[in-house]
Amino acid sequence: MPPTRFSQKKASVWKAELDIDQIVPPPAPYQLPRERHPRNWSKPRRIFIVCIICNLLLPIEMFPTLYVGAQPQIQSYFSSSFLLVTMGVGLVNLAIAFGSLLGAPLSGLIGRRLTYILSSICFTGFATGSALAPNITACLVFRFCAALFGSTAIPIFNHTVSDLFTPEERVPLTAIFTTLLYSAPTFGPVPASLMGQHVSWRWIIALSAFWAALFAVVLLFLPETDLNVIKRLYRASNEGVSPYQVCRTQFRTKDAWQTLLTPLTMLVLEPIFLFTMLYYAFVHGVFFILLQVFPLFYRENYEFSLSKSGLVFLAPWIGNLIGAVVYFAYLQPKHTHRRQQLQYKNDQILAQNPHAYVQVELKPETRLPGLLIGVVSISGGLVWFGLTSTPRLNFMVPIASGVPIGAGLALVNISLLAYCTDLYPSLSSSVIIAGLFVRSLYAAFAPSFAVHMFQNIGRRNSCLILAGICLAGLPAGCVLWACGSQVRFLSKRAAQDESYVMRDVTLGLDTYDNRKDSGTSDRKPIRRNSSSRRSANSFAQGDRLLYEQPGLEMAPGPSLQPSYDDIQGPGVHLEARARSSNPFLVEEIPRSST
Repeated sequence: MPPTRFSQKKASVWKAELDIDQIVPPPAPYQLPRERHPRNWSKPRRIFIVCIICNLLLPIEMFPTLYVGAQPQIQSYFSSSFLLVTMGVGLVNLAIAFGSLLGAPLSGLIGRRLTYILSSICFTGFATGSALAPNITACLVFRFCAALFGSTAIPIFNHTVSDLFTPEERVPLTAIFTTLLYSAPTFGPVPASLMGQHVSWRWIIALSAFWAALFAVVLLFLPETDLNVIKRLYRASNEGVSPYQVCRTQFRTKDAWQTLLTPLTMLVLEPIFLFTMLYYAFVHGVFFILLQVFPLFYRENYEFSLSKSGLVFLAPWIGNLIGAVVYFAYLQPKHTHRRQQLQYKNDQILAQNPHAYVQVELKPETRLPGLLIGVVSISGGLVWFGLTSTPRLNFMVPIASGVPIGAGLALVNISLLAYCTDLYPSLSSSVIIAGLFVRSLYAAFAPSFAVHMFQNIGRRNSCLILAGICLAGLPAGCVLWACGSQVRFLSKRAAQDESYVMRDVTLGLDTYDNRKDSGTSDRKPIRRNSSSRRSANSFAQGDRLLYEQPGLEMAPGPSLQPSYDDIQGPGVHLEARARSSNPFLVEEIPRSST
């Protein structure tokens, strides 16, 4: 780092002078003690922290669907219309859509711990206000505020797991907690309907508040897990600066706005990402449509009580578990095995020719088999329910249709997120946030028109329409699978084929020919490869991520720019450094002899 220059006088432009009073070298960085690194804590402690945070998120995830068990009581108690009462689910999803956008910038400014604490306290307070509301308007407003502040903790859970565990350690944990959090909304109507048969609707809504309050108290005693925040606070304590001043300095940065707007910018500027997220939102909204249709259908045709009508959601919940098991027990290990085979093949090729071009990573299209299976499963389940939704058949026949629907929902959601994460590896955090935003925004309006659609055109036709729209994902997925590279070529930010093949490309940086001895001083710049389809100028502007490598570890820094772990590539050592103007520039450094 060059010396920092401080001057009390302004430079005289007319005299071509520059007065320098002193040259002060930058302070030496503080070395963080090893025991303060989150990944060096004991494994039981790290697992305990993740379990506490997961239990904090469960009532927030179940908040929209727990309301279904109290919905008949609320409609009767306030003498409100069915459409107005249904808005209790839609407004919560609308709040989650906008609250999820605030989570990442907030955690980058004040840390994970304070974000979780503020989120849980606000959620507890507003959920309690919703349970004590004197009228339906107050109930809906309090529910909206509770979901808005509570959902800020949802998008940073994956970052917390990444803070505490290495990529190898978090594979089983990701499978377990992803299954729990994704299946929580599906399971929500079951306890809510059982409680609605015996207690007041106020206790059903207060259940989420009590649950969140319990773990909010435990969060007060948990440590900070964001390594960048830990380093900032450690340096502030050594320099005698209060943590308030550190946070105040971070609030002045413009990177918070960049992190806030990046998911929305991707939806506007990336057509492939936009259409993928729209389909992802539609599939997620199918569940919220059935959330309103299932109880009415079984109460009207089979005379189910409130508790029994809630138990029908056990079928899609079991389907969610089956879909998650299929993905994490079969599809994910198969993907890992193919990656290992690719690495073994690369080792053999490079052993014969160290400068050969090799494919260093699997392409995003390898994530699509789960999508295709899920599309067929959801469409088949909807057709099953539409054709068997008649009182002449036993009630178990239409109930069983929820199993393939739930399994397909899990497969499509997990596979699409994995595909988009590999498609934009350096923007994986923004991909997850954009997915939460779009799917929650669609789910906010789906329950309102779902009941009217089923009442006006019938259950059979409605299910066939939903199945037909869902089945459109099958040919689209096949096109992506077969022509994925051509589709990605049309994108500005998606990883291109050059991202997965080592090439010699001049990046406009201090890059040199690494084939020569690293000890020589007369290294020459690398000659541009004419086969590259992108100019160095566009790469320098960050429009193309030629050397981007899927699977790099994301660790949002204090400036909220992505940082990467060093990776070993064939023949060169690639080091990705985040920069304020262009966080995606890559430099080539000669690999050491070791």
